[in-house]
Amino acid sequence: MWYEQENTANGMYRFDLCCKIKDGANQDFFNTIQQYFNTKYIVFEFKNYSEKITQKEIYTTEKYLYEKALRRVAIIISRKGADENALAAVRGSLRETGKLILCLSDKDILGLIDIKQRNEQPTGAFLGAMLDDLLIHLEK
Repeated sequence: MWYEQENTANGMYRFDLCCKIKDGANQDFFNTIQQYFNTKYIVFEFKNYSEKITQKEIYTTEKYLYEKALRRVAIIISRKGADENALAAVRGSLRETGKLILCLSDKDILGLIDIKQRNEQPTGAFLGAMLDDLLIHLEK
């Protein structure tokens, strides 16, 4: 189930895409985020910026994530990826609120397409590796 350009109930915010995790999706990444991040939906944001995204985009996306709505995970896709301050904001959001935000660049998306075409591994494994790296290196 995919919902494009959804407004929040009060109409103040709008996120680009919200997708329900498919029932029975048996991949480590999706199992982990469902179980440990208590989510059933993933918010996607698409940023067509010529530069890397900043912490501002992380904080804006964080506002769309709610535990009670089973929506605690977001993936931001941008041309160049995220700058250092954005990645620090991602780690801070995870530490302080338990909200997970992953940032993918065009290069990452091309890598996912390549993985899919070659049937090397489930694409969820790519996202799982990103999650593992984030969790393993999360500082105090």
